Amino acid sequence: LLWLISGLIVILSLFRLRLAHLIDALALLSVIYVILWFVPDMQPEGWLGELVSVLRSADWFGLFALAVLLQLAEAVLFRLQAPGLSSPVNIEGKRGKPVGGYTLDAFWPVPVWLLVPAVSGWVLPWQPLHAGEVWSAGVALSVLPVMIGTSVLTQSELPRTKARLVSKQLWQISAVLVILAVAAYWWAPLALLGIWIGVIGREYIVYTSRRKEVEQMPMYTHSLRGLRILDVIPGSPADELGIKSAETVFK
Repeated sequence: LLWLISGLIVILSLFRLRLAHLIDALALLSVIYVILWFVPDMQPEGWLGELVSVLRSADWFGLFALAVLLQLAEAVLFRLQAPGLSSPVNIEGKRGKPVGGYTLDAFWPVPVWLLVPAVSGWVLPWQPLHAGEVWSAGVALSVLPVMIGTSVLTQSELPRTKARLVSKQLWQISAVLVILAVAAYWWAPLALLGIWIGVIGREYIVYTSRRKEVEQMPMYTHSLRGLRILDVIPGSPADELGIKSAETVFK
């Protein structure tokens, strides 16, 4: 199951890097799971049959809980590190003239180490909450390479202001997902619902960000009275003089 999820994450990253998220891979996996649920008699042979068996016995509560924890980590990291990962860009404005902006491409690769049941391995000194006797034979460590983060563009606000807004939205979605994850412990199908709410919520953040940038006036436009500062190179003479982004040099 971990190899299957890793493969889906790699495939999704080929379309767009922000889709290389565990919750997006789980959403795609849940579609296959629902299809298999409607055809219970289908049981192919070979490695395909093994994949079908793995999907039908997947622990959706555990996978969803892991995705929620990664979402919480993403909200914290985006607030703290996204402004420092921003890059100044020139884009074409509504009137065809160049407008300054920032891309906040904030992504963090996370190697998640997980305990998985093994035929013979290290016996845990405690009993995990989920799956019961499956863990009695022992456990082994397995790594799940995942990516967290997103990419947004801002031309109407400073990067730190934009990062604070996106982080707040991620926290709000995460709060809803935490409630669903707790409820899914007692009723597993809620995990599938929570996965899709998480995907829709993340896409909604990107959509509202783009819409807001279209509706608001750009901050970094050419001024007839002076030179508008888009960004300052660290350690440069402008940096030593204390010149800041979004200021205008008149003389």
